[in-house]
Amino acid sequence: MSRAGNPCDNAVMESFWGRFKGALRKHFCFWEHDDLRATIERAIYYFNNERPVRKLKGKPPVLFRTELVA
Repeated sequence: MSRAGNPCDNAVMESFWGRFKGALRKHFCFWEHDDLRATIERAIYYFNNERPVRKLKGKPPVLFRTELVA
């Protein structure tokens, strides 16, 4: 077992949360909304359906997977 709170132990999740918080700060005004849950839901939708990803040839993940299957 490793020490609690060691970011090297869970690099994938630390990376995700860093990008997620960065997107919240850059694209969403979460401090202006009373409902943080709705803001997080909009951010998840943005991450999956709108945000272009270089590794996916500039397409959002849902669009890339849809075109891959079709």
